[in-house]
Amino acid sequence: MNGTRGVVADRTAWPLGPFLLFLAVLSGLIALDMADGSSIVADIDDQMRYLQLRHLVDSGAWFDMRLPMITMPEVYVSPWSRLVDLPYVLLAWLFGLFVAPEDALKFAMLAWPPILFLPFAVLSFETMRRLNGGREMKPIGLMAAVIAMAVAASEFAPGRIDHHNVQLVLMVTMLWGLAAWSSAGAVAVGLSATLSVVVGLECLPFVVIAFGGMVVAYGLGWPGAADFLRRASASMFVTTIFSSLAFAGPTGMASVQCDAFSAPYITAMAGFSAVLWGAVRFLPERTRPLPRFLLLGVLGLMGCATLALAFPLCLSGPYQMIDPVSRALWLDRVVQEHDILYFRQQGRIGLIMLIVLSALGLVAWRSLPLAREVGGNWPGYLVAWLVALSSLVLTVALIRYIRFPASLMALFIPAVVDSLVSGRTTRTAGQRLAWLVPGVLAALAPILIFLIVPQEATRMDAVHLMSADDCRDEDFSVLQGLAPGIVMAPIGLSLNLIERSPAGISVAAVPFHRASPGIRRSLLAFTTQDPDVRRSALEPFDYVAICRFPLDPAQETAPLFAALASGGSWPGLVPVAGPTETRLQLFSIDHAALN
Repeated sequence: MNGTRGVVADRTAWPLGPFLLFLAVLSGLIALDMADGSSIVADIDDQMRYLQLRHLVDSGAWFDMRLPMITMPEVYVSPWSRLVDLPYVLLAWLFGLFVAPEDALKFAMLAWPPILFLPFAVLSFETMRRLNGGREMKPIGLMAAVIAMAVAASEFAPGRIDHHNVQLVLMVTMLWGLAAWSSAGAVAVGLSATLSVVVGLECLPFVVIAFGGMVVAYGLGWPGAADFLRRASASMFVTTIFSSLAFAGPTGMASVQCDAFSAPYITAMAGFSAVLWGAVRFLPERTRPLPRFLLLGVLGLMGCATLALAFPLCLSGPYQMIDPVSRALWLDRVVQEHDILYFRQQGRIGLIMLIVLSALGLVAWRSLPLAREVGGNWPGYLVAWLVALSSLVLTVALIRYIRFPASLMALFIPAVVDSLVSGRTTRTAGQRLAWLVPGVLAALAPILIFLIVPQEATRMDAVHLMSADDCRDEDFSVLQGLAPGIVMAPIGLSLNLIERSPAGISVAAVPFHRASPGIRRSLLAFTTQDPDVRRSALEPFDYVAICRFPLDPAQETAPLFAALASGGSWPGLVPVAGPTETRLQLFSIDHAALN
């Protein structure tokens, strides 16, 4: 690919010593995070992934995404990708040659995230080199990048089996490909962008921005942009087809799932990548920018209109299945689904995190003019910068994205530090003022947010308690010997119930968006004052489980939950005695007597 290779980056020997230092410090941060035996980022997603993996290992049904241990009363169908499941299944098979089958999967869960950390570290280090023009990175810049990456590195802790670590590897791969701005880089961009959508939709905005940036670069005739876009589009097309066959299967490829890799996204990625490849391949090289943009714009609008007509359900977004009750009493209370101001209001974010985000914003602003210093790679640098900047903006708007700027924007830190230390900064007073003003604003923003936005203490009502107490350390032996049936329980308790229940026992709801029908029934059953609504909500189920603890009288806003959690009884619920005293309370439902 002519004119697209970073001369300095390709000639410089790979610095093993600095990389080992980078790897050692990041590994130390992971070890520090695991000092108490668990990661700070571990959450219910890990539990849910374990349930999916366990069912896959037991059933061997690769394309069947149903999880029968969740019955709402319809069986829950998981949107999570088999791409993430694959290495755990392979490792479990390997470990199963040496240990008991029930231990093999747990060993795989401990082993794979740290294994995945190595390519993340290698790609991050190499991307930082390229973004710095191949120059030797200053130790202070490298260590600053490590500190910024601490949150992202935690995603690779043993047992952290959620899909976010896979997404981080894929996004860093995409930025490496853009920074390389070479034939191999283009293939890497198409491959990683596609696989990130196969894993989940969180990275879709980054993919759109990356390909949008490449289209603009091609339209403006920037060096190497035509070949890069053509190869990246071909890579996306091929990866989409093979991924569809490998991870969705014929049924999944034809299904319409607005929250998962299925027909809408397969059609969009295969279609748009084919159009982009054809436009670059057949448009004459001398075509001026305006005709290029007009043609691509018309084709793009036609493609979007076709998708809207073919898949109208997805116009409502990936959460279209969530009913108003589940949204108001569950999703709207999930803190990570809000912006950074809401985080501050809830007292969930400290000044330190605000300062880190502000510092990354300053890095974003200061790193932009460095694009001209990386040689022929500068178009890829600019597109990579846009992707990293978008991760920062998305984090401010939706705090669940915090792990992405912590890895993507941090890649620009060594280049910024190197430019400051080496004196490669703007010279004129006007230029200095242009960078000083946003710098001052970035520095003051977190302090102003911390001082101006008031913290509002959240009163823990019954719904909060239903999501929080999971009876984790209690004895669950009361579940053994139960006749097959479905347990209605608060969503905070459900995942532990699944893990410890015998075969034939399922739960009605888990705290994930596709379980909205079960979540709605659970919330209505425990909070309604209307006996008819309660009976209707509990009608398909056989048992009720609750974690007992004292409640404030105000919890009468959830009468059934308050009565059972405080150790009381309820007409139509018959206690099931267990062998030991435990906070876990189990009742069979006598529907005829239920009040």
